[in-house]
Amino acid sequence: MVPRHVAAATITALLTTAGSASAQAPDRILFNGKIVTLDSKSSIASAIAISGDSISAVGDDKTLRALAGPNTNTIDLGGRTVIPGLIDSHLHAIRAGVTHRLEVDWSAVTTLEDGLAMIAAAAKARPGAWVLVPGGWHANQLKEGRAPTPDELAKAGGENPVYVQHLYDYAVLNRKGIERLGITKDSKIPPNGKLVLDDKGEPTGLIDADLPTLSNLFARTASPNFEEQVAGTRAFLQLLASTGLTGVIDAAGGGMTPEAYQPLFHLWQRKELPIRVSFYTNGRPGQELADLKTYQTMLPRNFGDSWMKALGFGEVVVWGMHDGPLGKTDGFKPRSGAPEALRDITQWLASRGQRMQIHASSNNAASQILDIIEDTDKKSPIKDLRWSIAHIEDATAQTLARMKTLGMGYMVQNRLYFEGDSWPRTVTPAIAAKAPPIKEAMAAGLVVGAGTDGTRTSTYNPFVTLQWLVTGKSLKGTVVRTKENSPSREEALRMHTSGSAWFAGDEDKRGSIESGKWADFVVLDADYLTVPEDRIAAIKPLLTLVAGLPRHAAGPFAPTASK
Repeated sequence: MVPRHVAAATITALLTTAGSASAQAPDRILFNGKIVTLDSKSSIASAIAISGDSISAVGDDKTLRALAGPNTNTIDLGGRTVIPGLIDSHLHAIRAGVTHRLEVDWSAVTTLEDGLAMIAAAAKARPGAWVLVPGGWHANQLKEGRAPTPDELAKAGGENPVYVQHLYDYAVLNRKGIERLGITKDSKIPPNGKLVLDDKGEPTGLIDADLPTLSNLFARTASPNFEEQVAGTRAFLQLLASTGLTGVIDAAGGGMTPEAYQPLFHLWQRKELPIRVSFYTNGRPGQELADLKTYQTMLPRNFGDSWMKALGFGEVVVWGMHDGPLGKTDGFKPRSGAPEALRDITQWLASRGQRMQIHASSNNAASQILDIIEDTDKKSPIKDLRWSIAHIEDATAQTLARMKTLGMGYMVQNRLYFEGDSWPRTVTPAIAAKAPPIKEAMAAGLVVGAGTDGTRTSTYNPFVTLQWLVTGKSLKGTVVRTKENSPSREEALRMHTSGSAWFAGDEDKRGSIESGKWADFVVLDADYLTVPEDRIAAIKPLLTLVAGLPRHAAGPFAPTASK
């Protein structure tokens, strides 16, 4: 339980300044707030002072306001709650930015009628252009409880081709979309797609598919030019800032060619990134090791700065070892030669001190991956490299213990928020009741980072993740993970702040509100610590500061955006 008050002695310990009247005055002072510091004592303060891009003091109103000089910008928080800047440890943000300007965001849509109206508006604004709805939504969130039909897309899209993807399950296209892609009744949808035909044997517009199929299909739709990619990347990262994210760790994934990173590099070089971006790279199927050597030669570990940083290789280290999205939990069979390829890559990375993040949806896949990593560790220890596994909703205690021994971290995402009413049917009630096993991982001593895996498998909104972490409930309100297996509010918040920062090697610079750390924090419209659990997802950031500068400002703080 986070204490509601901080004793005078604690405030004094929190307060770190130059210690003299001649010290330079802070650039900003925010006061009259409830500052959830997430320091080692879970202290609550009321004021923050910022000098340059860092926090210079944290403490009480009277002491900090006395530090103000004639040019200090003071901000009255009006009693509102402030939390450290949120960090998504596993988000496909770079890929999303490339096509963001052509996409319609259904992550918060509640009715099919509203979703179709958004498609119609986008089609009107961009005549003839593709209108894309990526997979970060679920039919359960809609009042109608279903996806749109091709006929509904035809009416909404008019002369525009329309593509709507439901997670990594299927896609629905209107007639214009089918024509634009050159799909006929005889077309193959590689590698595993199934074209649904009508009673006349013609394509309906519905395509049943899987992750690699939908990744290929989506890539065939729009080809925005470089200017559109830059604008989309800037807009998407700005959108993330409005949700309270001050940093992301990009997980690479399908479609992440070297060209896909160029809009990010462009913004970084011009000092125009609104939030901090750390990223991984991964290679092409069958070319993983060759691509790894190229990437890591040009982008060594920690290349970049506090705004953009190359971390290492992943999440798809070897495509033949990738067990796909949330689904089957047993019987994973790697493709021929994939384990050997993974062994070669892990040995190359470990011998050169490089980071790695690897995907494993199932414990079965994770166990096979750990067999290889343990062999690698015997030759080149990885304990200090912060390797990690993402997902593993059904991780066992044995798997978590093996990860801890290797010094690995565990990244969890809110995928069961959308799929909590279907996936539990594939496992035992005991596994579902703790999925993913967050509390067990913490008890084992693992660092756990929170994320979304957006934008095609879930919503990118971190407050949805925080609510799901605390309640264990699916989108429909079904209790999947039980209360005793769910983290507290503070534990969940630490997962989305200091926990995620660990994976980027930045836990000494961000993740809590303390003197000397980067001035990355968020002012909320409701108190995260006391609002009803089922209302956490509705919390809205009113002010997001990164490096001490407003990256999002709304409501009473809107004038702050220009200061």
